[in-house]
Amino acid sequence: MFARMWGKSRKVAPNVPNKTHKSGKVVPYQNTVNPLYNGFNFEKRRKKMESIVNKNGLLLKIKGNSNSNINSNVKSDIRVVLAAVKQNGLALQYANDYYKNYKKIVLAAVKQNGLAIQFASKRLQGDDDIVKEALTNNEDVLYIDGLLENREFVLAAVKYNGVLLRVICFEMNDNHYTNDKEIVMAAVKQDGYSIVDTPFTNDPDVGLIAVQQKGNVLKRLNENLKNNKKIVLAAVKQNGLAIEFAANELKHDKEIIETAIKQNGLAIYKT
Repeated sequence: MFARMWGKSRKVAPNVPNKTHKSGKVVPYQNTVNPLYNGFNFEKRRKKMESIVNKNGLLLKIKGNSNSNINSNVKSDIRVVLAAVKQNGLALQYANDYYKNYKKIVLAAVKQNGLAIQFASKRLQGDDDIVKEALTNNEDVLYIDGLLENREFVLAAVKYNGVLLRVICFEMNDNHYTNDKEIVMAAVKQDGYSIVDTPFTNDPDVGLIAVQQKGNVLKRLNENLKNNKKIVLAAVKQNGLAIEFAANELKHDKEIIETAIKQNGLAIYKT
């Protein structure tokens, strides 16, 4: 019976002993880990399922049984899952937990539909590459329930676009992220003005990063930082006209004046 069932095309795992049926007949070994060894028609079933999800990725959700073209082994094949999420990113919700934590699969899903990030593992929801792709595809991901509670997502989001710090705080009606120095520093590195409305306008570390990105933000810093030569020098290197916002004493500093004019000749009228 088994010889007729499997035929000559039956693939048997190498170097693995066959089993003997109680009838005395030899039964080819069936590998329960690798489905490629679990039936001569697995590849046929996989291709069938792949053709289905290539047309509609959400059909990854459909159920089947061991005798149909659709079964758990076929649906768990990486080629099938990848094809599904490439066709419709939201198909990620029907993938198993392993693939929701598999960067290649999740990245393909959010490239197709940014909203698919809601179905990714918490770890990958904070991955810089995945968050960037998701936001690039659809900034509405910011409105996914509960996602903004994930600090790692917020950190990755402001690295991509510092302006989002203000958007996120507004959406949450909560400014606790503006008190998180690491998040604020990441935001101002991308957008210097993100330092505004945070408690770090008097912090020399954050202030320096802010003016290096946007010299004119010197105007919004605390007076102590406007009198900090290192910070003012960094500001005028980025934008010579920022000398206008330096403390009076530093407006007459030779090095700062020369640096400002070198960056923008019109700075001579701001001293």
